[in-house]
Amino acid sequence: AKLSNGQVRVMDTEIQQIASLVTFTEKDVTLFASAEANEQKASVHGKVYWDEDVPRLELVVESQGLDPGRLLANSPFHGKVAFTANVYGTIAAPKVEGDFKSPSGNVYGYDFQNARAQVHYENDCIEVKGFAADVFGGHLQGDGECMIASRTYNGHLHLQNMDAGTLSDFIPGIEGRMTADLGIHGMGNDFDALSIYGSASLA
Repeated sequence: AKLSNGQVRVMDTEIQQIASLVTFTEKDVTLFASAEANEQKASVHGKVYWDEDVPRLELVVESQGLDPGRLLANSPFHGKVAFTANVYGTIAAPKVEGDFKSPSGNVYGYDFQNARAQVHYENDCIEVKGFAADVFGGHLQGDGECMIASRTYNGHLHLQNMDAGTLSDFIPGIEGRMTADLGIHGMGNDFDALSIYGSASLA
């Protein structure tokens, strides 16, 4: 089956330029598809196996630059993200493993450049490894995990040569260049629930 120039509305978002090619066998469905929403483009290809007790996914989802802030009204993240993600497992309990890169953007109003990370999703948990970005006038590296339902997160961060003055929202009156090794625990964007511990030095 083939579809071109399709359009559908999902949760107040117009999905346009839908193009797909789908082939069926007794064991699986092979899918090639692409679509656009608010000028954000993505594609998917792979198979869905239905010859087992529970249908199983083996898909690859890709985009050369998708801005979540253009798709999600309350997204704290704004900026183009290029990614390649493997989606596998069952339809009821999918897993995602992917590489994500963003040349620039902002999160909760804080600007960053040259961000990258490896992301794994499974059982309502997002795990981030190898995160790195230029932010607050320096460099940030880290890893962590976030539970989606509770919005709680834990992580480890290494700050290199950051402009401490840009952290005044978190540490009033601080100045100089900062290097730090920190653990964090929090919930959503509630800064009152944020705990930070570790060591830091100023120069």
